[in-house]
Amino acid sequence: MSPQAPETERCIAYTLKALDAIGIVKGAGHTELILSPDGPTLIEVGARVSGAANPEAIRVATGSDQLELIRYAYTCPESFYQASERYQLIHPLRCVHAIASQTGPFSHAELRSFLETLPGFVSAVMKIAEGARLKPTTDVYSCPAAFFLTGISEQDIAQDYVRYRQWEAANL
Repeated sequence: MSPQAPETERCIAYTLKALDAIGIVKGAGHTELILSPDGPTLIEVGARVSGAANPEAIRVATGSDQLELIRYAYTCPESFYQASERYQLIHPLRCVHAIASQTGPFSHAELRSFLETLPGFVSAVMKIAEGARLKPTTDVYSCPAAFFLTGISEQDIAQDYVRYRQWEAANL
């Protein structure tokens, strides 16, 4: 979300209350919310970093990442306290989950080779082993890979996204 969006402030305030309620005052706090017209609803909160976070991509978007900040919190408090309390969006970022519609062996190299042709490609996480048999994707847990796209604008990302989905339809 844009840090300037009114919904962002509501989510941050809600999250800070949830962290206070369970006693997380220092270190990582991972929270998942659903934002509805009635406001935020808590899905999960815990004393950990996000398991799905991609530090490289987050650094591109905000200039920092969770792992860097938690390292500062414990080993370099002066740097931690100098960090902004709110992230700044430097570049827009989109996480894309690959959707397989075919069966057959999964090639990390083939996917990565295509992704590297996209100007906004940042990084990818392969979720199934090299050569493992693809099965049609039914949910986030059965997607074969996830990757991040960035650009100067949302339109840049949208162009890469459309190109990827076209490639995916023929190759995954």
